[in-house]
Amino acid sequence: MFVSAARPRFYSTSSLASLISKIVTPEGQTAFNNRAKLDSHTISNDAKVRYGGLTATNAQNLTSIPRSDKFAVGEGARPSATRAFKKGDAAVLVSMVHLDAVESPENEAESIAQPWFLMTHRSYHLRSHRGEICYPGGRIEPDELIDQAALRESFEEINLPTAGVSVWGTLPSILSRNMKNHISATVGVFKSDVLPLLTPRDSEVQSVFLVPLTDLIASRQYTTMKRSTFKYTFPLFFSPNYKLLAATPNAYINPDETVRIWGISAAVTHQALRCLLPDDVYPGSVRDATVLQL
Repeated sequence: MFVSAARPRFYSTSSLASLISKIVTPEGQTAFNNRAKLDSHTISNDAKVRYGGLTATNAQNLTSIPRSDKFAVGEGARPSATRAFKKGDAAVLVSMVHLDAVESPENEAESIAQPWFLMTHRSYHLRSHRGEICYPGGRIEPDELIDQAALRESFEEINLPTAGVSVWGTLPSILSRNMKNHISATVGVFKSDVLPLLTPRDSEVQSVFLVPLTDLIASRQYTTMKRSTFKYTFPLFFSPNYKLLAATPNAYINPDETVRIWGISAAVTHQALRCLLPDDVYPGSVRDATVLQL
């Protein structure tokens, strides 16, 4: 069973295109920071107790601290005050590049100016997460900030220049599959002149590609899974209009020409879209979805 998210309701095609075209701008960054700030401080007391080992009283006190509606410089890059760093915690980079509409588009996504998300297809020779669609990233070293780890790993995996990325902030961490470690996503933007430099590192990544924002908005679904004693619902995205940027000689290319984004990568994507888009364009909850029997 899948749950399909509601489509944008209050925007005409032209106004939605206008909104999307302004995301990678100072105005869009301000809107992102405001939503991300709110999102990071609406964690329930129960979650704070679980993640931080805090008493209920201390968790309650944290929620009453006055906070700004914007990130302070470097704030989003630091580990959460409600939990300690653990060996095995990881960081990923959710980076966007704004591409203008092309004169002769090959698909609908190319017909409008919009952000495209940089993603990778991991090598099938890895011990873990092999063959998965994901954002570049990896483990955080003990002396690193979250954004430093995300940028370092992105350079090592796909040659994305660290200096070429403008970091906007870091989203609240989420639990990894082992239910012990956390994964934190740093959001940033880069310019299109960086694209020719991107090259997959054979040992870790087999291909690098871009996914248009419109594909993510239009395709979101939900699926429910059960693991051990946990039952949870997570998002699922599809991109039929992705752009392949670079690939290793033996890279596997999906024969149906559609990229499926699921698992932790989908959860991170969902987090980012909630902060990049207003709720009437991208509803942030399953409550705004309808059930599909597939």
